[in-house]
Amino acid sequence: MVKLWQNMKFFERDSKYPDTFFQELNYQCSKVSLPLSFLASVSWLPYIPLDMQLHPDKPLIIYLRLGMVSIGLSILILHLLKNFRKQGILILSIIGFYLEIAAAVITAFSGGQSHYIGGYLFLLMLIPLVPLPSKIQILMLVSNLFAFFSVGYLQGITFGSYEARYSLNDIAATSLVSLAFIFLLGKMRYHSWQASKGIEHRNQVLENELKLARRIQTQLIPSESTNRNLAFFYKPMDLLGGDFYDVIRFRDRNSLGIFISDVSGHGVPAAFITAMIKTLILNSGNHKVDPAALLYFLNDVLINLSGGNFITAFYGLFDLDRRFLTFANAGHNPPYLLNGDRLTEIKGNGGPPLAFLPSTELKNKGKPYENNEIYLSKNDRLLFYTDGLTEARTMNQDEEMFGTNRLEKEIQSHKNESPQSFVSGLYQSLVEFRGSENFEDDVCIICMDIQ
Repeated sequence: MVKLWQNMKFFERDSKYPDTFFQELNYQCSKVSLPLSFLASVSWLPYIPLDMQLHPDKPLIIYLRLGMVSIGLSILILHLLKNFRKQGILILSIIGFYLEIAAAVITAFSGGQSHYIGGYLFLLMLIPLVPLPSKIQILMLVSNLFAFFSVGYLQGITFGSYEARYSLNDIAATSLVSLAFIFLLGKMRYHSWQASKGIEHRNQVLENELKLARRIQTQLIPSESTNRNLAFFYKPMDLLGGDFYDVIRFRDRNSLGIFISDVSGHGVPAAFITAMIKTLILNSGNHKVDPAALLYFLNDVLINLSGGNFITAFYGLFDLDRRFLTFANAGHNPPYLLNGDRLTEIKGNGGPPLAFLPSTELKNKGKPYENNEIYLSKNDRLLFYTDGLTEARTMNQDEEMFGTNRLEKEIQSHKNESPQSFVSGLYQSLVEFRGSENFEDDVCIICMDIQ
C-alpha cells in the first residue's frame, strides 16, 4: 500500500517536452491513469445492489459491473510495475473501451430505461475529456454506439414511442457534441504541445546564445596574469555579467594601466555595454595615457548608447619605475592601499558615473573627471574591486552585508600572501560569510603589488 501510494505522484517524463505529440498524450494519460483506475474500480459498486433489484433476471448486468471493478483493481496492481505505468494510452484505452462498451450493453439490456440513459449519456461526454489520440476516441465512440444499438436490437428495443424517440434524440445530440469536442480538444492539445515545444526550442537557442556570449565576454577580459605581482578574480552573477576589467599595456614597458568598471543592471544589456567599453578602450588612442581624458572619451560615447544604464569606472595609470600612479574615478569604489600595516582608501577627486550626464554638463556643474596623483612605495599592495564584494549579504534572515569593515579585516588577515592567494583568500572569506557561491551581483577583485 505504501508503494502504491507513492506511485500516485505525477510521473516524470523523460524530457521536459516529448518529441512527438503521441508521446505527449501518452504522458498525459500516464498522469491520470492511476486515479482513473481507482475510480473505475469503485464507481460502479454502488449500482450493483440497485441492478439486482431492478433486473434480477439479467445477471449479465452485474457481471459487467464486476468486470469493471476487476479491470480497475488489476490495473492498480500492475501500476506497481514501472514499465507498465508508462503505458498511459494503453491503460486508458483498456479502461475506456470496457467502460463505454459495458455501459452501452447495460443500457441496452435495461431496455433503454431513462435512469440508465442518463448515465450512458454522461459516459459519452467523458470520451473527449480523456487525453487519448483522436482516432482512438472516435473508435471508442463508434464502438459504444454500435454496442448499444446492436444489443438493443437483439433485446427488441424500438423507438416508436415519444419517450423512446426523445432518448434517441438525446443519444444523437450527445454523440455529435462528443464528436465535436473530440476534434476541438484534440486540436487544443496539439497546439498546446506545439507551443510548449516552440518555447523549449527558443529557450534552448537562447541558452546556447548566452553560453556563446559568455565565452566571448570571457575573451574580452584577462583570464590569467603573466605578472606574479598582479592577480585578478571575476565571478559573474549569471552567465553574463556587467563587471569589466582590463590590463592596458603600452609599448613603454614602464607604463601599465588598470581599468575596472561596473555597469548598473545585469544580464545581456550590461554585458553588451561591457563589450562596448572594451572596444572603446581599444580605439581610444592617446586617451589611454590620460586617465581623466579616457573617462571623458568613454562618457561622450556611452551617454547615447547605454540605454539608461550608468557605469562606475576607475582607471589608474602606473609609472612602474617611479612607482607613480595617476588615476581618475567615475563614481567607483576607491581602491585600497596597503602600506605595511597601514590600510587606506585612495579617494582623490572624482566625478559621477559614466553615461550619467554629458561631459559638457559635468564640467559646467563643477563635477569633472580629474586626474589624481600619488607616489607609492615598494611592497605596497593595491586592491581594486566592484561593489558586489562589499554588498554581498548572508543567506539567512538577517541579510547582513559583508561591508568595508569586514573587507578591511580580511585584507589585513591575508596581507602576507601572494597576490593570487590573496585574491583567492578574499573570495573564500566572502563565500563563507554568505554561505553560498551564488551571489546577487557580480564579484570582481584585482590585486597588484608594487615592486
